[in-house]
Amino acid sequence: MSRRAIMAAIVFASMGATAYADTGIKNSASSVIRLQAFVPVICRVRLNTDVGSPDAQGLVALGTAHEFCNAPSGYRVMIQHPQDLQGAAIISDGERIPLSASGETLLTDSPHADLRTVRLSADMGDEPNRFRSLSVRIEPRG
Repeated sequence: MSRRAIMAAIVFASMGATAYADTGIKNSASSVIRLQAFVPVICRVRLNTDVGSPDAQGLVALGTAHEFCNAPSGYRVMIQHPQDLQGAAIISDGERIPLSASGETLLTDSPHADLRTVRLSADMGDEPNRFRSLSVRIEPRG
């Protein structure tokens, strides 16, 4: 048993004894228990790729992104891709997100902690041979 668990057991045991101590006044004993926990912020995104060939509309299925972040202020998922891909976009659960010229595009901007799964596809744009790499990054909102 860890030292922290032993200390918690001692505190709870002593609080219980105090709560039932004979004060001489019937039914006037009370106690307050304050429980506080510190949970580290964890954010992760996993892309299960199932890349296929472009369909008739020029879309390529990328697979499923699993997002998890417990940051109380929310999180962002960013996609890194080649710069200046004219006409290219990511389709996240049917929503078209044009790729920025900078090479980094916002995929998810959640104002709260969340656990979600989204299906991703890519529109390769006007120059599909330039669309050679894609990565995802998740970060808690500041």
